[in-house]
Amino acid sequence: MKAAMDWKSHDREAKGIDASGKFDWDTDQEKSSHLTIGHFHEAFHGRSGYTLSVTNTDPNKTARFAKFDWPRFDNPKVRFPVDEAENARLDACEAATLDSIRAHAEANPDTMAAIIMEPIQGEGGDNHFRDSFLRDMRSVCDEVDALYIFDEVQTGMGATGRMWAHQHSSVEPDMIAFGKKSQVCGLMAGPRLKEFDDNVFVTSSRINSTWGGNLTDFVRARLILETIERDDLVRNAEVVGAELIAGLNEFGASHEMVSSVRGRGLFAAFTLPSQNIRNRFNSACLEAGMHVLNSGTQSIRLRPSLTFSSDEVNEGLNILESVANSIESSAVA
Repeated sequence: MKAAMDWKSHDREAKGIDASGKFDWDTDQEKSSHLTIGHFHEAFHGRSGYTLSVTNTDPNKTARFAKFDWPRFDNPKVRFPVDEAENARLDACEAATLDSIRAHAEANPDTMAAIIMEPIQGEGGDNHFRDSFLRDMRSVCDEVDALYIFDEVQTGMGATGRMWAHQHSSVEPDMIAFGKKSQVCGLMAGPRLKEFDDNVFVTSSRINSTWGGNLTDFVRARLILETIERDDLVRNAEVVGAELIAGLNEFGASHEMVSSVRGRGLFAAFTLPSQNIRNRFNSACLEAGMHVLNSGTQSIRLRPSLTFSSDEVNEGLNILESVANSIESSAVA
């Protein structure tokens, strides 16, 4: 986000909106304070700094901390299973979101440095978007002259059966944030960030940190990437992930309490009738030897490793089946 703001500040100067890019103790804060980052409802981008202002999932993660009032747009998430009526609903929801972005940009010209989004919202509920919407977002970001950032911290590094989840939609962002599976966090930037010579990647001290880019991180991240390539783990996530989703669909079809099975690769989830039942389900899975995660208010998310096997898919599905049967039996009793 700092890189996006730096780019937008240069962009404004090039348009003659800000007279000078030179640092001035008296005016610098005033110049930069009007820059914003657009984001979506039910987004999770972090717990510190600027990320607090674009995170709105579990209030425990953001309550009592000062935040910026940045533009927050409705997230036109897919409701599964997808049928003709759902596609019609999504057409309307997506159009409304895109129009709201345009309206905000028109009312606040040249202030939105970027729009950041997760290709699939993880913590917010495993919320999927249609590939066409991600492509439309690319177009609208260009329209309003804002950078398009994908937060791939959760979805990246092969989890969805592609190295990066946005590759399913054949769209090119301006920046990608990554972490988790890489065991080091960072960002990748496209050519727009090089439009100005003194950008944050060439000007010392702009985005560095005390321990950023240390040798241990380089070595570990390289070994992880080499292992993913050597063992064809992205392909494994695609193939075994398809088995997992197919099994979850069968599981959902046999249990009325399970709905909205969804996923890409090994990035999978399903929804339960209430938060209470979801929490009971989570605890019962742990007692049975399987670690699952809560997602949103009523969903369970599955995040197996890239090395997940067909045998482990079957083992996991058996545990889910046992837990569902137990909860349903106790409800009847």
